[in-house]
Amino acid sequence: MFSFFVFNGWLYAQSGSSGQSQGALSEARLHGDFSKRFERDIFQPFFSWEGRIGFETVVFRRGRQTVFFKSEILTVGGAIIRDRVNVIGTSYLLESRYQFSVLNSFHLGGGWSHNSSHLTQDLTELVGREIGMGKPVPSIEAGDLNVIFGEIKWEPSMPLNPLMVVRIQPVNLRGFRGGPSFYDRPIYLAIEEELWKGREKRMVSAVQHEMGRQGFSDFSIRLELFAKNQKEGRLQLLIGGSPGSELHASTNYPWYKNGLRAGLRIVFNTK
Repeated sequence: MFSFFVFNGWLYAQSGSSGQSQGALSEARLHGDFSKRFERDIFQPFFSWEGRIGFETVVFRRGRQTVFFKSEILTVGGAIIRDRVNVIGTSYLLESRYQFSVLNSFHLGGGWSHNSSHLTQDLTELVGREIGMGKPVPSIEAGDLNVIFGEIKWEPSMPLNPLMVVRIQPVNLRGFRGGPSFYDRPIYLAIEEELWKGREKRMVSAVQHEMGRQGFSDFSIRLELFAKNQKEGRLQLLIGGSPGSELHASTNYPWYKNGLRAGLRIVFNTK
């Protein structure tokens, strides 16, 4: 599937517009996150912290046409029992995306995103412990998502330097036997705004919405430091959350949990 999108992106590029080719693997973004959860709900013993590491790279770019590939790994941790760190599960995200830049600030594209979630033996032991104490246990979803999407990305020249991304993601491919189905949350919207900017630092607010059945809305603010020669700060301190008390499987944010979190992020961009 990935090679299919890369090949088609290459064909489009060959027939493309004017402009010098920048070739393969010309840019990459690397990031690592760690967040602590603060909500006190039914998920508390099972969703105490989360760690995420990933990258996005330009597979090929020529003129206004670009093919991207992204990969992320999200690890979820539960309560510490007898000085032991419990890992509840791991989620793997793969995405290939084609983008055509209509203007320098306006882009159209589309692609395929895969999320595969896996639970661990630690979760089984924690569930047994909670049941033995007479406490309720939540349902934690694991499985695969294979979502086809179209995307609009806009960075208008306006106050606060907003960045807006809209994804229309109506189809979930359940494999060769299951066939395609309607995806429960067919619209994704993300908006970022620059609230303040200093020398090699800035403060950014961000909102994410997945609209549809069991949708969610995330709100966050982050302080970005030590930007050096890149737009994003290399060290980011963040706090965020959303109303509700549910766990969602998504291809935009693997295993998204409602509630309050705080953490840090490290970002490096290469060219």
